[in-house]
Amino acid sequence: MPLRHVIVFALALASDGLIAAPPVPMPTGTATPIGSLPLTFTGSTSGAANQVSSVASSACAQVTNVPGGEAVYTWLAGPTSSGGIGMHVDFHLTPESGFDAVMYVLTTEGDGTSCVVAADTQGAGGLEYIHMEEILVSGQRYYVYVDSRTSGGGNYSLRASNKFIGVELQTFSID
Repeated sequence: MPLRHVIVFALALASDGLIAAPPVPMPTGTATPIGSLPLTFTGSTSGAANQVSSVASSACAQVTNVPGGEAVYTWLAGPTSSGGIGMHVDFHLTPESGFDAVMYVLTTEGDGTSCVVAADTQGAGGLEYIHMEEILVSGQRYYVYVDSRTSGGGNYSLRASNKFIGVELQTFSID
């Protein structure tokens, strides 16, 4: 079969919805992959490159100026059978005393305007927490950044887990 017939045939199948969208490509940057959960990473942002100096999205309004170097981790949302790590992810960031850490999640590596959620509620040395479930899109690659509010950095521990306790409503009544 000539190549042009194969292309026309593939386009016809695609227009009928019979061909799935191409898979999300693997990251090309410096992000560390998260392949399964739970995992704990330890590291330092001291001396790391500053790829994202500002975060500008309404979803992440509490985090704007992030001049420090970052550590970046990436994962694919979706079923484990498709290479994803699930549709529910929690991140617990524990910085060392004196390190004012910030954590945020982007959909495009290095692009602060693609921020979907951020955590910067504690001061230096305080635990930051992000819960992601309702905002995850299956097949989307995400990037979680450990960053700093200052140009300095520090040591940290980042725990990624998918512990979820489902609660089901059994009865409902209005008195």
